[in-house]
This record gives sequence, C-alpha cells and structure tokens, in this order.
Amino acid sequence: MIFLVVADIHGNLDAFEAVLGAESGSFDALLFLGDATGYGPDPEATVSLLRSLASSISTSVFLAGNHDGALFGRVDPEWFNPRLRGSFDRTRALLSRESIDWLADRKPCATPLPGILACHGSPRDPYAEYLWGGPETLASLDGLAATGLSLCFVGHTHEAAFFARDAKPGRTRATVPAPGTRVWLGDGPTIVNPGSVGFPRAFPGYEVPRPERYPAYYAVWDSAQGVVEFREVLYDRRPVERRLALAAANG
Repeated sequence: MIFLVVADIHGNLDAFEAVLGAESGSFDALLFLGDATGYGPDPEATVSLLRSLASSISTSVFLAGNHDGALFGRVDPEWFNPRLRGSFDRTRALLSRESIDWLADRKPCATPLPGILACHGSPRDPYAEYLWGGPETLASLDGLAATGLSLCFVGHTHEAAFFARDAKPGRTRATVPAPGTRVWLGDGPTIVNPGSVGFPRAFPGYEVPRPERYPAYYAVWDSAQGVVEFREVLYDRRPVERRLALAAANG
C-alpha cells in the first residue's frame, strides 16, 4: 500500500494543494499527522479538504496536533508563544460547525497498520513533545521496542528526519534527509518525520531556487516494501503571504 504522509499543514491551503497535485493518482492511502490549523490563513478550506479526503480514501488516518488540540482545551494555550494565544478564538470563528466537530473527533495518536504507530509529537507525549534526536528520541525508540512496534511516524518539529537506535548503546542515529532521499526500514524501531507541508524548516544547505517559490515537505511510504521516500514540491508562496497580511490587518 502506498501512503501519502503529510504533517503540519497549518492552514496553508496552497502548499497542501501543491502536494496533492504533485502526487495525484500515485497513492492509495493517506496518513495526516496533525496540525491542520494554526499560523496559516485558510483553516476552514484546509479542514474541509481533509474531510473530503477522509470520505474518499478508504485507508486513511487523520490526527490532531497541538494547535488543533488547543481549540478544544486539550492543550493549554499558555503552552504556546504569547503572540499565538489569541489566535485560537480567531481560528474557531473561521471554522464551520462541521469542521469543528470533525477536528474535535481527531486523536493525537493512532495505529494505521499493525505494528505501526502514528503520533503528532511523540509516543510519550503525543501533543507536545518534540523529537530532535536526543535523549527524548531514544526514550521513544526504547518505548517502541518494548511494545513490539517497529515504526512510528511523527510531525510537530516541522523538520524532516529519520531516527533509529545507534550501534553504540544509549545513542540515537539521527538523519535530516534531503528531498529525494529513500530510506529502507529495518527490523529495529524507527521514527520518521516527513517535515511540514505548510511551514517547513529547511534541511541544512537548502536554498530556495527563486524567492517567490517555497517548498512543502512530505513523504511517501510503501508499506509493502518497507521504504519511505522524503519529497518536496515548490509552490508560489506570495498568495498565502498576501492572505496572511490581510488577516493580520483585520485583527
């Protein structure tokens, strides 16, 4: 089965549509790792598109992220940067009743296939913990091994990454893969982050080809072959920035 794996759209409809356009007809399952809302100007259109995909793709998993959870009191707004705390009321006001109900039903963790886990943040703290490759990541890898899970997909950091246990005890092998990198999943526990669709952190050395073009990061997972490929698509970011500026001007 071919999964399109996406995370952290954050209301950036243009970026998400670019990903879907680039992969049209090439996947038969969808794994969304949370944070449909937050930052971007189009939360309702983004959630509406996700809802449509949920009804049209039979094998699909849609998680809630920390920004989504804050809309419903599952994540304390005080956890966020002060400039973001007032955004949750504004986001709720932009969402339809149907979208609010759909988001409220999302969980921060799920099992898309037997032996596979998907979480927004981490298995230990699915809403809030960031996995950067340090001791927190090793603890999650150990937890996966203890429960017999071979693979976990996460988002939240906005940075594409691949984590596995190092040959040296007590250490994590961490890779920040460039787009086009293919990773063959082994027998040991591994953690994969596809990067952010809506507001990515670029991998080291990345240069945007033209200032008006910007990358949306995602991954494609072949569950039968045990292969994950990290990908990007470039899109025109200027319309998004104009809508963001308009939203800021309107308070």
